[in-house]
Amino acid sequence: MKYDGGPAFSMPSGPEPRMNSVTHYNEGMTLRDYFAAAIQDEAEDYGMAFKVAFMVRPCPDWSTDPVGCLQWEAEWRAKWRGIRADAMIAERSKGDSK
Repeated sequence: MKYDGGPAFSMPSGPEPRMNSVTHYNEGMTLRDYFAAAIQDEAEDYGMAFKVAFMVRPCPDWSTDPVGCLQWEAEWRAKWRGIRADAMIAERSKGDSK
């Protein structure tokens, strides 16, 4: 299992975890999730050739499978953000060992 950086927003410690309004325990998001969500990628278009190589499969044809094409694009962005978030966690961990 990959190190996720722990909780992004620490919660007060106590005998019981904090509960949210839905009445289930709320652990919060991980630092990796936060980093991945915070990455702004709208200006970074790598081009289709790079994306296809990265995904190791072609994007479905927009004219025949628009939903599949959108799902492929969402998966590409999620994987790309995950790699960048992992790099941020690794770099941050270097400072922890000093």
